[in-house]
Amino acid sequence: MTRFSGVLHRPDSAETNVLIQISDGKCTIVAAPGRWIGAWPLEKMTFERQTVREFTFSAHGQEWTFVSDNPVGFSEAVGVVVDLRPTVSRFGLGERVKAAKAEQRRS
Repeated sequence: MTRFSGVLHRPDSAETNVLIQISDGKCTIVAAPGRWIGAWPLEKMTFERQTVREFTFSAHGQEWTFVSDNPVGFSEAVGVVVDLRPTVSRFGLGERVKAAKAEQRRS
């Protein structure tokens, strides 16, 4: 079981501090203090990395944005690994994220 804290942005709702638990092929989201938001099988969810710390994901037609306190661990846990190391300079991060997303869609 792996847990990730961060902020969840939901349409038509205020930002919420949450704990996302990844365990046994399932993603469970709980808001502090212990308010259950939902649980879904990972295979029914789609994840995309938007920035270094920000991810979007959807399940059952709903879409959320999650800003993770541990973006490296979260990306590895959900299978959204993007090489964010600069190739020549520190500029061009946005282009590398877009290229990685396009590559993931082709796979």
